[in-house]
Amino acid sequence: GRNGRPSHLRTFRDGWFTLRLFLLCSPDWLFLLPGIVLALFGLLGGVLSYSAVHVGPATLGVHSLLVSSLLLMIGTQCCFLGIFAHTFALVSGLRPAGSFIVGFYRFFNLERALAGAAVVSLFGLYLIAGVFLKWRAEGFGPLVYEHTLRSVIPGVTLVALSAQVAFSSFMVSILSLESK
Repeated sequence: GRNGRPSHLRTFRDGWFTLRLFLLCSPDWLFLLPGIVLALFGLLGGVLSYSAVHVGPATLGVHSLLVSSLLLMIGTQCCFLGIFAHTFALVSGLRPAGSFIVGFYRFFNLERALAGAAVVSLFGLYLIAGVFLKWRAEGFGPLVYEHTLRSVIPGVTLVALSAQVAFSSFMVSILSLESK
């Protein structure tokens, strides 16, 4: 009992510290799950927007494609942050090797990731170059944004994602180095 003394607990501050501790100790809930959900929504929205699908009274256009691109990039970055956190915890001895990180490292190596990033980047550059060549063939006149952005947005997104994958793969490789 407190014997009539006021509580020393601060509801918001103490609740935040507890939630913060739970999130810092669980990279799956902090990074991986939100990252996977965002990336899947971005990918699905991108495919539907690229095809100008009608959802009820709305037509998904280039604005939806741009938002989907953002979701895909943020989701991908969150997934890599989860992998960084898992790798750090494993190498530091903070956590035992879980099935996720063991499965990831069974598949992952830097060279494979860089090769995949290069292929994705080339496809993105192909989409951008297609718009540029068409624009050049038409004498560099005004562009019809509704049509050109359907290729430029995915092209730019793929190039950005490939850079993200390449640099993040180097970071994963650095984190997974064993100290001797």
